[in-house]
Amino acid sequence: MYVNSSADDELRNIRCREARRDRYANMPLDKKAELNARKRENYHGRKAEKQSGGSPVGSVACFWKCMFDGHTPDISHACFWECSL
Repeated sequence: MYVNSSADDELRNIRCREARRDRYANMPLDKKAELNARKRENYHGRKAEKQSGGSPVGSVACFWKCMFDGHTPDISHACFWECSL
C-alpha cells in the first residue's frame, strides 16, 4: 500500500532541484556562459514567436553576438543583436 505519494513526489522534486543547483554552482564559467546564451536565445525566440502569433515561414530569429570569444554578450560593449531569416 502506497499512501503518501504526494509527499514522496515533493521530496523527489526538492532533491532534483538541489542537484540541479549544485551542478550549476560547480559548472565552469565558460559552460555557464554557453548555457545562459542558449537560454537567452530560446527565450527571445519564444517571445518573438508569441508576439508574431506563431512561427510563419520566413520569420526572423534574433540573438546576441559578442566580438570577444567566450564572453557573455552584454550591451555595454562590442556586443550586438544579429538577426537572420
